[in-house]
Amino acid sequence: MIWYDEDSIDYSDDPALTDEDLKTGKIKWIQKVEIPLHNDIRAWIKKERIDLSELLENLLTDFYKNVKSIPKARQGKRKSIPKKKGRKKASKTPASLE
Repeated sequence: MIWYDEDSIDYSDDPALTDEDLKTGKIKWIQKVEIPLHNDIRAWIKKERIDLSELLENLLTDFYKNVKSIPKARQGKRKSIPKKKGRKKASKTPASLE
């Protein structure tokens, strides 16, 4: 993995973007989103210099491929949990109103 310090890159010689670039799809906008992470995960990503965009792209791609590989008959069906005997049915009236 290659790591760059983006603050030290000189962009002054890059050509200006035009409306035509955007209309033709030559240039596409990238949407940035924030994902909350636990501090230990954030520290691990920083320590290992992991490209978070690449990691998320790979995780989502693998997830998508796995979901698509599941036979259609199984998609959306969940194993039903057997009802336990001897349990009271929940009252439709809240306890505070009884």
